[in-house]
Amino acid sequence: MNVEAPVNFLYLYKQFMVGAGPNFCYAINGKLKSKEDSRNIYDPAESFERTLKRFEFSANFIAGYTFKKGILVTANFSPGFTSIYKGDHSAPSSLHARTSTLGLSIGYRFAAGTED
Repeated sequence: MNVEAPVNFLYLYKQFMVGAGPNFCYAINGKLKSKEDSRNIYDPAESFERTLKRFEFSANFIAGYTFKKGILVTANFSPGFTSIYKGDHSAPSSLHARTSTLGLSIGYRFAAGTED
């Protein structure tokens, strides 16, 4: 479970929107589950070589379209840049872990403005 804070710079052209910017992500909770037990993936005492870092830096890309009635549809993609693997250093030094997020949103744009 993560909290993400994207900072997007948007370009609007009529009903179209595109943008990009940095994305800051902080992990609140994560479990490594097996048939026998469940371990906190962010606690080195519980997850050992599988421990992950809570903070990740990524980019965010967004595109969207606003329909005449104010309905807004957007899609975004956030590829992670920093490795979130922490581990106990028993894994090879070349091991990296990153997250990528794909999102779709539907919303309503209030006061979409009037065109003259």
